[in-house]
Amino acid sequence: MSHPPRLRIFTLGGTIAMARPAAAGADGGGVSPSLGGQALIDAVPGLSDLAAITVEPVAELGSGNLGFATAVDLARRIRSSQADGHVVVTGTDTLEELAFALDLLLGAQARTVVTGAMRAADAPGADGPANLLAAVRVAGCAGLRGRGVVVVMNDTIHAARMVTKGHSQRLDAFVSPDVGPAGFVAEGHVVFNGLIRRPPALEGVERDDLACPAVALWEAAFDDDGRLLDQIAPAGYRAAVLAGFGGGHLSEAQADRAAELAKLMPVVLAGRAGTGRVLTETYGYVGAERDLIARGLIPAGCYAPRKARVLTAVALAADYSRDGLTHLLAA
Repeated sequence: MSHPPRLRIFTLGGTIAMARPAAAGADGGGVSPSLGGQALIDAVPGLSDLAAITVEPVAELGSGNLGFATAVDLARRIRSSQADGHVVVTGTDTLEELAFALDLLLGAQARTVVTGAMRAADAPGADGPANLLAAVRVAGCAGLRGRGVVVVMNDTIHAARMVTKGHSQRLDAFVSPDVGPAGFVAEGHVVFNGLIRRPPALEGVERDDLACPAVALWEAAFDDDGRLLDQIAPAGYRAAVLAGFGGGHLSEAQADRAAELAKLMPVVLAGRAGTGRVLTETYGYVGAERDLIARGLIPAGCYAPRKARVLTAVALAADYSRDGLTHLLAA
């Protein structure tokens, strides 16, 4: 008889661990972190039947307070773990960035699932227990090997590279534009749709002291001359990701400022739509992608602005050159 998988669950807080204080009354206070890691596990009937679970509390925070240091710390914990699989429980506000950072840091053999909840623990129809149950099923599944870090929400499996939070409140908020889900959980069974497209394996990211530099994220807007771009270098950023119009375009005024910034640091050109590949060869007017690339901007490939920022920060922390970063984004 086979033994159940050994899983380690890391808890960081987030909506899944939040509730209204009992003394706050019906309309008082709002939800806040209140459930510890073990309490989350105990709230899911049948969870202990699926795996031998160890809970490791890491934080009790809203996910807007997390950062690259959190990802590096989690990656260190996961590398040193003897478990067969891992689940990271966190808030959904920055879940997609944390999951992708872990994917880059851990690589294809991570066997790690990231999950959370859209509704607080004391809300009617709270989705946290079901999400945690599905995440444990996926983390304990042998088919997860080689797929890196995935996100499991609403019984749906998403590749960390592709997933995004597409709605502020709905239970099906997490989607994978362009490519669709990587799989799903149905009747207790884990089904993968096919191979997940992996980002290139990064070298030099295994260091426990890896420190990701500050990378700015700026979005082009209608009738904006881009003057904020002039403040990025003085503010101490090491690189910048620009979310341009359409397939990667800026106004002429914005383009001039972006070109000057590209003389000082790597500047990545993404598209503010968040889906579709950044163009490289189609438009030739001033401020279009051909002009911007010729003036030193790096096309983000298929990466949405937030994902391009995560990849840029991790690559620079691992001492990738500008050419190396260009290659990673194009892959």
